[in-house]
Amino acid sequence: MMKKIFISLLLLLAFTAAAQAQAPKAQNTKELWIENGSRRIFGELFTPQNAKANGPVAIIAHGFNGTFDFGRNYFDVLGRKGYHCYTFDFPCGSVRSRSDNNTLNMSILDEVSDVKAIVNHFRKQGHQHIVLIGESQGGLVSALTAAELKDEVSQLVLVFPALCIPDNWRQRYPRVEDIQDVTELWGVKMGRRFFEEIHEMSAFDIIGRYRGPVLIVQGDADRVVSLDDSRRAQQLYRPGTRLHIIPGAGHGFKPNEFQQEMEQLEQFLQADYDFVKGADVGFLTGQERRGVVFHDRNGRERECLELLKNDYQMSAIRMRVWVNPRGGDCDKFALLAMAKRVKALGMDLMVDFHYADSWADPAKQPIPKAWQGHSFEQMKQDLRDHTVEVLSLLKDNGIAPRWVQVGNETANGLLWPMGHIEQNPEQYAGFIRAGYDAVKEVFPEAVVIVHLDRGHKQSLYDWNLDTVLKYGGKFDMIGMSLYPYWAMEGHPELNADDIITDCIANIRHCSEKYGCDVMIVETGFEVDEQHPEKMEEGRRQLERVIREARRDTNSRCRGVFYWEPQCLPGGYKLGAFNSKAAPTAIMEGFVEKQ
Repeated sequence: MMKKIFISLLLLLAFTAAAQAQAPKAQNTKELWIENGSRRIFGELFTPQNAKANGPVAIIAHGFNGTFDFGRNYFDVLGRKGYHCYTFDFPCGSVRSRSDNNTLNMSILDEVSDVKAIVNHFRKQGHQHIVLIGESQGGLVSALTAAELKDEVSQLVLVFPALCIPDNWRQRYPRVEDIQDVTELWGVKMGRRFFEEIHEMSAFDIIGRYRGPVLIVQGDADRVVSLDDSRRAQQLYRPGTRLHIIPGAGHGFKPNEFQQEMEQLEQFLQADYDFVKGADVGFLTGQERRGVVFHDRNGRERECLELLKNDYQMSAIRMRVWVNPRGGDCDKFALLAMAKRVKALGMDLMVDFHYADSWADPAKQPIPKAWQGHSFEQMKQDLRDHTVEVLSLLKDNGIAPRWVQVGNETANGLLWPMGHIEQNPEQYAGFIRAGYDAVKEVFPEAVVIVHLDRGHKQSLYDWNLDTVLKYGGKFDMIGMSLYPYWAMEGHPELNADDIITDCIANIRHCSEKYGCDVMIVETGFEVDEQHPEKMEEGRRQLERVIREARRDTNSRCRGVFYWEPQCLPGGYKLGAFNSKAAPTAIMEGFVEKQ
């Protein structure tokens, strides 16, 4: 009993003893007072040079008896991501508060009200992406605020959050009548109200109402807040909530521990805010050559890429490339032509190397005609030369792909039989490594992807990727195909929702096991104009895939690409346009409310 009480007292002092040093005032900052009824909140607003006027905002809440100064520690990492940052003094939250230093009026509920007022201020300024970051008591306040503003808060970051404050103080004052008029803790006087209003509160009954992405960071040597509380919170939040445990860290981080927090924060913020939606449009050039004219949902003629970008929130295009294809379809020059259009629209590019003269997929991975009869070492050189040649052509034209796939759906290897995973696993991994090194030779910053099909089959990914790594292969990201329609074909025991659930779980599994991000690089849903309900079901499934890929994967899924959405009915079943070359209901699955 007394130990818990002592811990609760230490808790309230916690942030004044935090180990990381306060950062000096940064450039591009200004004082900003925000009104909350009769309360005036003092803070400092940091606006990095690369920030958009209505770009994302991070609101940083300090712990007990802390001040706005500590929030400056976050400016560097957040600023590089283009975040406006607001760090502030809670009125009555500290004896040094510039808002109001009368700590007798300190109140958790007032602090929640203050954060809500700050969120409202920035939303009125046009900022729609808002992140709450709270440390210790500020973590409790941020968690409670997010539960109330579940539609306004985009992401939540809790750093050694003191979710136990109500429970611990209830140990000190079991009955309301036990509460003293003034409780003094280490020179900080708190009034009766602070304890009365949280006496019946259980944070754990409230915080799970927030269903957005959450990152929790805590040390395993924290003697102030039990790590079990953060584990409990992780279970209350939605699947995919990330709890990062820093070995040896206490309540307040040393510089090297704070750096680990910043690495986790940067990854977490990037994954959600920079979530990519895109399309593979390898058939588009041929469609346009045949005279297909695309239309929007209102029947107006539109250029296809512009339509995908502006109406369906796509920011990237994926293009396959073949070695020596007949007629030039999907060769390096066709890739270059499309890449120029992609760049002109300000979109990102993914290059998908098939390492074949035509289609390569799990059922076939044919060796290009010009490479046939070559030894393993010579074929690695062929692969390297082809990769460098194609990428150098892009580079010479001022185009830098963001992602590069080395192989397409290589579940069973590539360049058969030389690189068949069962017959020659070491050579399969060798081809992957040769492709990786070739990409980095031309574009060191490009993300190299290994792409497998059947994203719902965890065992496939374990087997294949373990093989790649065992024999020296390398990759930066895992690409998955997710096609409920094809997965169910011949398997009546399966259903679409279970397949999607298994894929999302596999994304979490692979990202944790292999320590890298994942992307759904292919998906698609059935178009049947005689049965509109099928397209509506496709919309629902796509919407779910995007929502859960963004929210339920520990922030490790970086995007979703639709394979050939602009295809028209009559050939490929899983496009997303109708016979009039206009979007079906499926495409609405890409449209997320801002």
